[in-house]
Amino acid sequence: METTDAQIDHAGGTPTEQLDPVPRLPFNNPKEREAHIHAFVAWLPKILHEAPGMCWERLPSIVMGYLIHAVTDSPDAVPITLAAGSAMDAMKPKTLYAYCICVTNLLKRLRSHYGMTTLAELGQRSIWDAFVAKRMISTGDLNSLKRYETFASIHLRSYFEELTERQQVM
Repeated sequence: METTDAQIDHAGGTPTEQLDPVPRLPFNNPKEREAHIHAFVAWLPKILHEAPGMCWERLPSIVMGYLIHAVTDSPDAVPITLAAGSAMDAMKPKTLYAYCICVTNLLKRLRSHYGMTTLAELGQRSIWDAFVAKRMISTGDLNSLKRYETFASIHLRSYFEELTERQQVM
């Protein structure tokens, strides 16, 4: 069955025609690990292929599947994937998976309900003030904030600090 769907080509960032839809892999089947790696590397945004020190083949399959299926169309696909990559050696697979889901949902919510348009706004107090204004913070929201903080302040900061000056400007 041939269909024509316009999709984003993460290798080059331009729309392409896809004739046959990619079959959905069972990312929870360890016997399919090589297929998971192949699918993930094919999906991985080009800029991240060149990320120094990242061994994407070590990313847990469950996280690969989530990223492919849940963040492909997100404007936050690159930073969420980079955050997952920077934390992959420090977290158990299911924990990393849960963090990815939580941070993805937090960023979606900040964009849709609080007016965030760029990631740079995360460094400004105004977006966080809007998020907490006139309401009691739920346990779920508090957990989302903690997980975001873990990704942003611990894992990503550590990753960037380990890069050489030349790698940081590339």
